[in-house]
Amino acid sequence: MLPGLHYTLIDDQSPTSGATVTIGASGTLPQTFDEIHIWLRNMHQNAAGSGSVSIYFNNDTTLNNYWSQMHRAYGTTHEAASANTAVIARTQGTSHILQANAIIVLPGYTNTSYGKIATNAGYAQPGLTAFPSSGNLIVGSRVVGWDSTSAITEIDLTLSANQWAAGTRILTYGVSYNRP
Repeated sequence: MLPGLHYTLIDDQSPTSGATVTIGASGTLPQTFDEIHIWLRNMHQNAAGSGSVSIYFNNDTTLNNYWSQMHRAYGTTHEAASANTAVIARTQGTSHILQANAIIVLPGYTNTSYGKIATNAGYAQPGLTAFPSSGNLIVGSRVVGWDSTSAITEIDLTLSANQWAAGTRILTYGVSYNRP
């Protein structure tokens, strides 16, 4: 947590099944904070291989309403890509012995004058059987934009395939700026 910011835990989930986790179900995400932070800890899915987590707002799953930019590196390899997608993070599967983590930040989520963004500077550390086989740490950042001026009242985190596995924890904080 950062100095000068006030964190209030508003949701704590440890999903063990299903592909989607909803934060602020039925539009109940509090609208009293300056931003939202979602901490994804020990993300795993219930299958071999890695996958992705997409973030959707207010039940809008229309991909043309989202855009993303990704940059990642492992070893000496660097990659970048952009697309009409809502992918905000990567997950590890049962073949990985280590973990994936992410902190997603949603600044200005209540503003109704402009579109929204979600940022993630997370990492995924491959296990012994995962690509790359050298065991290099994979680091990356992602930004997802939502072409809507609506305030965000509900957030869905959806796996690309399979189900959330035991050990995953999703903490959601409302963040207030330190005001004099």
